[in-house]
Amino acid sequence: DTDTQPKAWRKACKTCSDPFAEGLANLPFFDPIIEDEQHFLVSCPHFHIPRLALEEHVKSALLSWEPARLKELFDKDLMVPFSRYVHGLMKIRFPEDPPPAPLLSQLITK
Repeated sequence: DTDTQPKAWRKACKTCSDPFAEGLANLPFFDPIIEDEQHFLVSCPHFHIPRLALEEHVKSALLSWEPARLKELFDKDLMVPFSRYVHGLMKIRFPEDPPPAPLLSQLITK
């Protein structure tokens, strides 16, 4: 239950954190690997293979993690490959597809 878990454990990367570490979460020195944007996009080993498939100029801008270079990812030439990369990571991270939304015609009763 996420409401009873310590905040640090809720933010921890479940790939990079040992499942037994949850028992340490209440200790004052607990310092898990946090699943933030940089970890998710750049360093988590769970997403290493998709990262290898990135086009070189996209990978270079992303791995630099410098604001000026990150802005390049939203240029017209890099936005599509970068958004495909993020979409692919999200599909890996959240594998369950939500149920399709009902069609409007299905919602209208006759």
